[in-house]
Amino acid sequence: MKSELMKSIEFDQKSFIFNGQREILISGEFHYSRLDAEDWDRALENCVKMGINTIATYIFWNFHEEEKGVFNFSENRDLGRFLTLCRKKGLKVFLRIGPYSCGEWNYGGFPCWLRDEPGIVFRTFNPAFMERVEIYFKKLFEVFIPHLATRGGAVTMVQVENEYSVVGKWYGEEGVKYNAWIVDLVQKSGVDVPLMTCEGGTPGAIECANGFNIKQEIVEKLRAKQPDAPLIWTELWPGWYNTWGFAPHHRDVRHVAYAILRFIAQGGSGFNYYMWFGGTNFGRTAMFQQCTAYGFDWGLDEYGRVTPVGLYLCEFHRVLKDLQQVLIEGERTCTQSGEVEQVQFTLKEEVVQITFRSQGEKMGLDGQRLPEVILSANGRVIFDSLALYERASTHIQENPWTVCKICESIETAPEPMPQDRQDSPIEVDTPEDQLKFTHDRSDYCWYSCEIFVEKEGIQRIRIPYGADFLYLYCDGEKIGSTSAPLKEWRGSILRQAIRKESGAFEDSWAVQAEKPLEDGYLHEFVFEAKPGNHQIDILATAIGMVKGDWSISSPMHCERKGIWDEVFWNENPLRKWKIRPFLNFENIDQKNIPWRSGKSSSEKLTWHRFTITLSTEDLRQELDWRLDLELWGKGMAFVNGRMIGRYWLLEANGYGVDEVWHPKDCGLYIQENVRYSQQYYVLPRSWLKEGVNEIVLLEEQKGGDRISIQHRLMAR
Repeated sequence: MKSELMKSIEFDQKSFIFNGQREILISGEFHYSRLDAEDWDRALENCVKMGINTIATYIFWNFHEEEKGVFNFSENRDLGRFLTLCRKKGLKVFLRIGPYSCGEWNYGGFPCWLRDEPGIVFRTFNPAFMERVEIYFKKLFEVFIPHLATRGGAVTMVQVENEYSVVGKWYGEEGVKYNAWIVDLVQKSGVDVPLMTCEGGTPGAIECANGFNIKQEIVEKLRAKQPDAPLIWTELWPGWYNTWGFAPHHRDVRHVAYAILRFIAQGGSGFNYYMWFGGTNFGRTAMFQQCTAYGFDWGLDEYGRVTPVGLYLCEFHRVLKDLQQVLIEGERTCTQSGEVEQVQFTLKEEVVQITFRSQGEKMGLDGQRLPEVILSANGRVIFDSLALYERASTHIQENPWTVCKICESIETAPEPMPQDRQDSPIEVDTPEDQLKFTHDRSDYCWYSCEIFVEKEGIQRIRIPYGADFLYLYCDGEKIGSTSAPLKEWRGSILRQAIRKESGAFEDSWAVQAEKPLEDGYLHEFVFEAKPGNHQIDILATAIGMVKGDWSISSPMHCERKGIWDEVFWNENPLRKWKIRPFLNFENIDQKNIPWRSGKSSSEKLTWHRFTITLSTEDLRQELDWRLDLELWGKGMAFVNGRMIGRYWLLEANGYGVDEVWHPKDCGLYIQENVRYSQQYYVLPRSWLKEGVNEIVLLEEQKGGDRISIQHRLMAR
């Protein structure tokens, strides 16, 4: 499918106008960074089939500038290729360039090296920060400006910054200046398509809204601030992301259809499903506590395949497209009779009616009564939110997963303890932040010291400030680990004495969600020891950097991992620490790890290698692949040397912290009868090869002896 060259992009209070034609934006958020590049084409084609006319995507800064001054826009990071594919499919692109993104991505998209810039504070009028933004944006402009719609490309809208109102109160006037500066920077660069912001505005950009629903007071606020701009719903949340230790989230699509038509009935002319395609957080790209699967298996699943929800919405989108001129330009009148509200749009001879019944008779998947909405054109019902669901839910049949092979553990390699390593440690008096040494190129860091026990008995180790998950060893034996699950919002990462100096936030909305928060980083261990000298080793494991200031009630540059303050043994501070960042086998070719035959029963950190042989026939078939890691604990998974992501077989228990602010009537619910937050992990088909394939697990908690590799025929 090809679209005509975009000659003009205009807008008014009713809608965007493309080449003189008004159009409802039916947008789906699709992060190219969360799907292997070989699958972009097929997944985008599925978007087109489902009636999506616009693709929204974040550009994560740290995805393209992992090392300071070294830019990568090749292979899976080839933004230009992705934008070209969208253009060929006839899809518009809503490009969300940041520099801050959020997106449950590691560090909200910021590179870790940015925090080490002298004098830096993120997301405010700070010279050190702005200088690096300018350098990055200059390179970014070179990549995407040729793809602007005004130059024949797909990019029709560009968003700067993201949800600034969440942190703006903390940065005050300096934050206002920063937002004005970044809009000016983008405009002067030659970006001549409409600029957007969401949840926080600045002159020169159209401000949009996010949420499960858009209430009337939000519409009135946006209309008052920008009477000549269209109403756009930048993030329509059709579900929620999933975190370790909590159950997967879902949302009933019938609530979503109702919310969309509510928005249109108030004059809305564009919405963006966040997410339409969630995908996978490959490698170490997930934020703190975020599962490797991004969840949001909505219009498309984690493989880019159409879901039953997508099938339902395909028909809904077709109806919206057929009626869009009347819904955008028609004169609106509203009537109310009891529980039934009707909004009528009249354009010449065309009459479209949207009938809302807020509390129907049927029950939704969340246990609440379903709202019902019916769309009629010239007296004929063309969309019934409840009736369509019954048809769509039985139309698509997902192919079952089958076990391709159960691989026995044939080789293992225990990761050496600190005292068995040949490298020289970093010697300090008091533990220091591991990011100072790893710069987030590893999750792991060892902290070691010695204690002398005078009298046999109970010993207590207290770590007031440690992140994220810690293991305590005494004389080489594991004696304890952090209690899970962890809190997503943990309170201030800084001691009270230095919070004011660093500009920490005392009024974070996270404070209202989790109490008490003074011990958000506290770890305590109790063990018995005999008299004499003992070696204490603490393995700190990071689980992603935070996505925003509120998670640590401090500016993002204050983020820390490992241990960064005093550690107490029986309430006495421990001194003379030895720090060893990274694992011994972490930065070498996995083929050169000293593998040995046989499984491991140790609970220490151990590498495991499995092999699976695939034939030409296997790879020719249209198959999706996944790992079932039910028998394992916590660690990292690799296939043919490429990291799939973190895994953690942690029991799923409830909503998580987000329950406190989710609306009770939006159709959101958690999946029942699921044991773990995540059990299955995507094996990208293009990462596999004919012949012998190697799968490596770095297991932190227990010895395993096999994995299950499963596949299914691609759903059509």
